[in-house]
Amino acid sequence: MANPTMRGSDVRPVHFLDEETGLPCRWVVWEEGVCWGYVGVSAGHPYYRMALDECPVDCQPPGVGCAHSPAAVLTAPDGVQQAGFAATYWWFAFPCADDWATARAQIHALAAQLARMRPETPSLDGP
Repeated sequence: MANPTMRGSDVRPVHFLDEETGLPCRWVVWEEGVCWGYVGVSAGHPYYRMALDECPVDCQPPGVGCAHSPAAVLTAPDGVQQAGFAATYWWFAFPCADDWATARAQIHALAAQLARMRPETPSLDGP
């Protein structure tokens, strides 16, 4: 993929499939120059439609920290800070680097974590 550049008020996301995992990804440079990386998962993934602090195995009462939640399991440079639905995917988002090479590596790292998760239980143990 060519090195994308965004100028001025161009806030169109760069869409791509992570080559290793096949997961849909986005890189967005907002008007303020703030950059975000996004990785999407589809139905069947253990974190599909799950809030960042939600426990997928109901190990804790609501509002109590959970070691299985997306916020506890997924890592990104400044933490995964948003999760939400758009265009048939549940997207996990984080602030990322403003240069394409570093941002793509950061987005790939999150995609790899999500791809390694087993459908039956949220963990990074993978197959």
